[in-house]
Amino acid sequence: MEARKKKITVQVGCRSEWHALEKALNPEAALMPQDLGPFSQYHIAELGGAQLIFFQGGPSKAVAAAACQHALTTYTPDLHIMMGTCGGVSGLAPHGGVLYAHQAAQYDCIDRLCESNDFFYAAFDVHIDNRWIREVLEARGLVGGTIATADQDIDYTVRKTLMAHGADVADWESAAAALVCHYNKVPILILRGVSDIPEESLSQEDQAESFLQTTPEIMGALAKLLPVIAEQLSKKTVLQNTRIPLYARPFHVFPIESC
Repeated sequence: MEARKKKITVQVGCRSEWHALEKALNPEAALMPQDLGPFSQYHIAELGGAQLIFFQGGPSKAVAAAACQHALTTYTPDLHIMMGTCGGVSGLAPHGGVLYAHQAAQYDCIDRLCESNDFFYAAFDVHIDNRWIREVLEARGLVGGTIATADQDIDYTVRKTLMAHGADVADWESAAAALVCHYNKVPILILRGVSDIPEESLSQEDQAESFLQTTPEIMGALAKLLPVIAEQLSKKTVLQNTRIPLYARPFHVFPIESC
């Protein structure tokens, strides 16, 4: 009896990343366009013995989360990949380098009713177990680190704050998609290439130009990783690899009379 092919959903955020990925994959992946979904056109491809479903979910946490949930419900994948570009923070991944996330955290959730001053909203932190693929990725020059997500591009001031709290890169979507995968018990792999690194001497126009110039190179590099990831997935049983350990912590709210 022939073994069932593994299914991988591949989510991309912004339009520039999506078009660059389409261009990188089309010659070798024999992309088959599917009907338009609620977020973008879907493409199906066979790579590394697995079926890959590509789609552009769009930027921002809300849109990315909705797109992720739609893909998980529609295709019931064995693995969800969130990939694209990011802003560099710590320097762990250099400009043009690629990072895989072992932690995804949100930094624009501000709860003023809790007894907590944590910079990252700890109840939504997602820890990702990449042991099944880590050696494969690191052999190809990738590094593991923490990705911080919010509905904003980072500037030099935000970068310094993120660096002080242990973030390595920052984006618009990854932590939201990771949380959705956690709730659905679907393993996630987050891959992000550094398209720009905010510096005090650089203008927003400089950052934007860096993003536009570097995105095709990054998406091309990520496309080359997909067959390798698919092959590794066929060899190993992926763990249910997300966890939110802090949900066990009691939720304390200040009494009304103290407000």
